[in-house]
Formats: sequence, structure tokens, C-alpha cells
Amino acid sequence: MAFDDLIASFGPFSHSDFDAPSWFAAAAWCDVPISYLDANNVTQSHARFRSSFALDGANRKTLAQAVLELRNCAGIILSKNPANGKLQCSIKRGLADQQPAPITGSNYNTAVASVKADGTAGVGYLAYLFDGAGSIKNNTLQIDGRSINDTPNRISFRFQNEDNVWSDDSLSQIDPNAYVSSGNQVIDVPFAVAGIPNFDQGARRANVELAEALYGNLRNDAGGTELPEFDTTVKAAHLASMVGAICGIKYDQLSF
Repeated sequence: MAFDDLIASFGPFSHSDFDAPSWFAAAAWCDVPISYLDANNVTQSHARFRSSFALDGANRKTLAQAVLELRNCAGIILSKNPANGKLQCSIKRGLADQQPAPITGSNYNTAVASVKADGTAGVGYLAYLFDGAGSIKNNTLQIDGRSINDTPNRISFRFQNEDNVWSDDSLSQIDPNAYVSSGNQVIDVPFAVAGIPNFDQGARRANVELAEALYGNLRNDAGGTELPEFDTTVKAAHLASMVGAICGIKYDQLSF
């Protein structure tokens, strides 16, 4: 069953509610073949992201739970297309891959250096630059972070391994730098995921989740991602329908 078929079958949607071109584009990105090392240390290739799952009566889930777990399988973002109101699909990526062209409504159309998924250099464009020039209200910017107990350094989950006749398997990925930062204690935070079919995809998804939780700070260490919070104005109103858009912050008062 395709992802959109799942939502259409069990939710209040019909296929006409979906923004088909965005779903095709996301599927094409997921289907790109990439190289990996199998259990015998032999180079193989498979699709960047795949999914294999089954819903059964013995393990009932709400539609919201099932969709969240499948979204986490590939970093999928669901949002409404502001142009037609239909449900669109995109994949969470780096700036150069996710936003390779200027964004309509942005106040900053200068290319920003980035790195593509294949490791090559590229450029991307910010959906908006919050720079304190009217887009951040005076004295409202605060930089906070998650508590140590809510900052994971290990992600673990079970999956059915396609490389081992679909046997029940498990993956546990730990960030060594974050382990040291936490005082050499393992901190697990649940990662709701379903459909990951192999170790390579599981490891890549776990690494991305750990990086997002740990390395988004000005210190450039694994001590936890900083979370900016501020009041803005109608200048950034176009972002309301752009779930997952990548923006920038430049605030001279705090020297960043």
C-alpha cells in the first residue's frame, strides 16, 4: 500500500486531496539508488529510502501513529500547498537539496553554501532570514535547549531486515561525542518508526535524528541543539504554510 493510499483509505481524504506532483517528486528522490556495504562488506546498491510494513489487528494503531512512524522512515514532511490547499509531500534534506532555488516571499535571495546528500558542494536559499530588522521584535529572542534527559545520545529500534530473509532485527546507534558530554551515560529517547527494511537506511535515519538533536548549536559540539524562540511580524507570514522550510537567524545584539 502506498503512503497516500494509506492516508486516503483510513483518513478523511480522497485522492483528489493530494498534490500529486509533490508526491511524485518525493518518490523520485527516495528511489535514487545509493551504494552501501552489506553484512559481508560487499558494496551493493539500493534505493535511498524504502518502506515495508504491515498493519494487523493484533497491533492496532491510530492513523496518526501509523503516519508518524512511516514519515520517520524517510524524513517525510506533510503540509498544505499554499497555492491549492492540497496535501503535499516533501523530504527533509539539507539546504542545497531541499531549497535549491530562491523562495517566493523570502527577504534573502543570496545563495548560501551547503553540502548535497552525495557529499558534493552546492548552494541553497533561505525561506527567510530573521535578522532583527523588523522580523524579530525587540528583546523577544531567547535561546534555550532541551534538558539532558531529553537530549538523546542513542537511538534504538526494531525492524524486519530484508537482507536477512526479513528476520526480526534491531539497530542501536550511539553518538560517542554526546555520550561523553552526558557524563558517559546512555540517554535513549523513543524514536517512533516503522517500515525501515535494512541496516543502512536505519543507520542513516538514526544519524540524522541524533545530529538534529545534538549539533545545532553555536558551540559546534554534541552538547545539544539550541532552540531559538522569538516574536515575529507579518513579514514572515508566508512561512505559516511552509512546514519544514529552512530559515536563517542573524541577530547582532547576541553576536550571531
